[in-house]
Amino acid sequence: TLISLKKYGKVKRGFIGVKMNYLSPGLAKKLGMKDNKGVIISSVISNGPAFKAGIKSKDVILNVNGVKIKNYRELIVNVSKIKIGKTVKISLWRDKRIVNVWVTVSERP
Repeated sequence: TLISLKKYGKVKRGFIGVKMNYLSPGLAKKLGMKDNKGVIISSVISNGPAFKAGIKSKDVILNVNGVKIKNYRELIVNVSKIKIGKTVKISLWRDKRIVNVWVTVSERP
């Protein structure tokens, strides 16, 4: 971040373009999950990185580049550290199974 600050005059952070909610134990059970580890997507920003990768509302993000995501704070921290322009594998829970998508991280607007 210091390099980014010196080079661009600001700190550049990674962004995938999703709005998230807390995944309650009850909702996780309703979705067929064993526990409530992950982040449920409430909406996807049109034409953003997640949208282009096929992520949909009601998907649950389980991990990013092999790092397990337990809650929305972990998702924000992990994505913000990823180099802008890098493509990462995101594992989702969708329709009672794990789906993998590839997302190219952009700069947080």
